[in-house]
Amino acid sequence: MNFDNAMELKSKILKEELNISATQIDERGIKIQSIDKIPQIGNRLAVGLSIKSKDNLSLEIRVQRKKGRAYNNALRWKEEANNEVNIVVVNEIQIPPKINIQETKAIRYFRAHKRPVIMGLSISTDCSGTGTLGGFVENSTTGKIGIITNNHVLVNYNNRTRNGAPVYQPGGVDESTRLVNRIGELRDYVNVVKEQINYLDVAVAELDEEIQYSGNSIPSNYKCPISGKEITMVGDISKIFLSSEKNPTIMKIGRSSGFTQGILTAFGVDGLPVRHPTEGVFLFSDVYEVKSLSKAKPFLVPGDSGSIAMVVNDNKLVAVGLLFASTNSVNGSGTLAYFCSLKRALESIDYDWLI
Repeated sequence: MNFDNAMELKSKILKEELNISATQIDERGIKIQSIDKIPQIGNRLAVGLSIKSKDNLSLEIRVQRKKGRAYNNALRWKEEANNEVNIVVVNEIQIPPKINIQETKAIRYFRAHKRPVIMGLSISTDCSGTGTLGGFVENSTTGKIGIITNNHVLVNYNNRTRNGAPVYQPGGVDESTRLVNRIGELRDYVNVVKEQINYLDVAVAELDEEIQYSGNSIPSNYKCPISGKEITMVGDISKIFLSSEKNPTIMKIGRSSGFTQGILTAFGVDGLPVRHPTEGVFLFSDVYEVKSLSKAKPFLVPGDSGSIAMVVNDNKLVAVGLLFASTNSVNGSGTLAYFCSLKRALESIDYDWLI
């Protein structure tokens, strides 16, 4: 189906499936859509789009059970769309608990104490798990240099961690949070809230003045296909997706699994349920789905949260998203990972990608 028809059907599905009670714009300019409650697991249905061929789209529906109201409704929507709908039953999509990060076999390179600091390193605060230093940003007003990652890496979704909290490298799972490991302090984040649709999982910390940093380039002494390449721009992944003839390849550098690649299988996914290990289930919209190339090499594992999703566009390495959640397996092969828009994240916290 063409773009207009796909968007019309997607909007129709969302209107019926998501119980949005009110919509408003907050002080950051972020759309706030309130919901009455999180649906029960058999009633959860998320919907996005994928590319069949150039200018030919398919609807992508995700449910968590192959029975119940959501699955039955998905079959109904597929029939209405003349079978131009792909339905996938996924395992629970989750933010990994700290114990999973501790037990994950991780690459030593990104878990070590490193100065200058580089993309992909292990980071945390005192009261979070451990995740990945995604990239480097610059405060649009003051010009101060910061690092960008997920809310749950530094704040842990409870929204009780205060700006000014110390940030450490390596993170607490990899080494004790000692003063010698301090690199900066939490400066800003977007709240993640149960009673509304969330669009971002983002936090930023500003580096202490004495901390040296490498900038937004893939470490040259870490062996991978994009070693030493610079990421000079942030792209709009939806525009890149829609201009492609096939689903593009996504890359990332993360604390635990280092360099991995996957296929972008859905964009603009709305109504996605994500479970936090202590705070419960949250709904996210306008997120992007990546499928691992194989079960043996997952695209995202515990500790990789906060990694930058990258794509090659016009022969340039372009940053497009912040990875934040994944599922264990899909139909027995590979995993699914999810990222939010990096462009939207930077706009919401008033920082620029460091060039």
